[in-house]
Amino acid sequence: MTQLHQRYRYPKYQKRYKVHTWCSYEQSLINRGDFTLWLSENVIQSWNSDLNQRMGRPELYCDLSIKTALTLRLLFKRSPRQTESFLKSKFRLINVWLNVQDHFEIA
Repeated sequence: MTQLHQRYRYPKYQKRYKVHTWCSYEQSLINRGDFTLWLSENVIQSWNSDLNQRMGRPELYCDLSIKTALTLRLLFKRSPRQTESFLKSKFRLINVWLNVQDHFEIA
């Protein structure tokens, strides 16, 4: 596959981005740190109820909770301990008491 030609422009003549509305620019910087987590009722119900008793070792966490933790870990580039505390704090903020896997289970 061939790459498209990129035009080289001398740094002196490059266009500079100018902020015209500082109020909206500052608000956009503040909003950059906002993180909203939506959990549907189905997710909340199935978070702990998917642990059916089967033969062998009992499951401690459902696949949904493990996938959620791994996705957030990769998305935010955090260690397993940080991901565990992140999920616990988010659940505490929205007053939902769900099991969060131990950081040894996530790795």
